[in-house]
Amino acid sequence: MCAGLFAAGLLALAPRGGSQASPTPQQPQEPSSQEPGIRREVGLVNIFATVRNKNKRIVTGLKKEDFKILEDNTEQKIAFFSAESALPITIGMLIDTSGSEEHMIGAIQDGGSRFLSRVMRKGDEAMVISFDLDVDLLSDFTDDRSQLERAIRRTRINTAGGNVAVTPGPLPTSTAPNGTHLYDAIYLACADKLASEAGRKAIVILTDAEDVGSKLRLEEAIEAAQRTDTVVPASEEAGGRTSRRKSPTKPAAA
Repeated sequence: MCAGLFAAGLLALAPRGGSQASPTPQQPQEPSSQEPGIRREVGLVNIFATVRNKNKRIVTGLKKEDFKILEDNTEQKIAFFSAESALPITIGMLIDTSGSEEHMIGAIQDGGSRFLSRVMRKGDEAMVISFDLDVDLLSDFTDDRSQLERAIRRTRINTAGGNVAVTPGPLPTSTAPNGTHLYDAIYLACADKLASEAGRKAIVILTDAEDVGSKLRLEEAIEAAQRTDTVVPASEEAGGRTSRRKSPTKPAAA
């Protein structure tokens, strides 16, 4: 299991709009409810990171002092820090069943099954979603490995729309004539499913990473993942092998 590191940065945000006035010394006065004040908003921003060395191995034992958070080249205070490798994780597995994967679907199914069997531990849950012309929920969140395995094995290639050999889930679908709705799938998985889940969350995508026909833009998919604190490391199959791709949300720095 990859060790997830969590840091919360404490950011002081200046008021927007107009020029910012600096407070000037004043003579002591009687308190008055009519006096204007200078107000600042303080927010905690969650930042998740997975750190790897040059050999792609997970770096463990890191402390708060090993990290710096910069905003506009200005270092921010890290208010809270914790290593979360032992906490349960909720996984959304997104499987590409578009026509471009016609000769790879067996390898994709095998890879998805192996991933969940190796990664999931007691307390972890996962769901399975397929995407092509539509976005279908094949298995809701569960810790039942058998149910997840059956969902993965039910995935079928869909190139014509409406001819999917699975039972569509409750997620909205598209009527576009063709496509690989990757961005729609990421958005729906995050906004409709993972948003209500607590703790560590991640999406694993088995795809050739080419979106065709999504109603939503890449930026909207990224925003949904960031808003729900979901890490999105994607897997791309190449020649029967699975290689890592950088996440579009850029959650980690090696």
